[in-house]
Amino acid sequence: MPLLIVQFNSETMVREIKFPNGGYSIKVVRKEDIINTIDINITDKEVALALIEQLEIDAANFINSGRWTGIPNLGSIRIPADKVILRQQRAEGLLDEAKELLKGNEYILFRNQLAAENKNKAKNNRYYKYICSIAANHNRRLYRRLCNTYNSNYAQLKLYFGHTAEVVSSDTESNYEQS
Repeated sequence: MPLLIVQFNSETMVREIKFPNGGYSIKVVRKEDIINTIDINITDKEVALALIEQLEIDAANFINSGRWTGIPNLGSIRIPADKVILRQQRAEGLLDEAKELLKGNEYILFRNQLAAENKNKAKNNRYYKYICSIAANHNRRLYRRLCNTYNSNYAQLKLYFGHTAEVVSSDTESNYEQS
């Protein structure tokens, strides 16, 4: 397994993690680092409150963009995928149009069915990503070659279908030939 490159800058109290093979870098700021910065540099409480407000805004922006967000004493938070799909459908006007066209009970049934479909879409999307990651790890060279030749979507589809394909036995082929 390749090693991660970790750099720690004591002046800014930011630890930078660089993933190998052209990976992206992550800047990590710990809670202790923020408290030390506040103790050393901030004497005015309004500045400290502004810093905390900015951290809250950053966390909200991460959550709204659909990324995992770590909140102290709460854990990691993100909006579930089925709720994100529902937000998109609401923005497209699907729910407003359904509310105009359908009566009370029919609208409630429509929303329940829509929520069930969205959960199913999110579940299938997670399964697809899981199978694609397994297939890409097993066929790393083929995946890279397909990404370079075509694009990553084509490579993922090809590896997904190659990984989930089932062999049809010769018994069923003879049954088709006879009929």
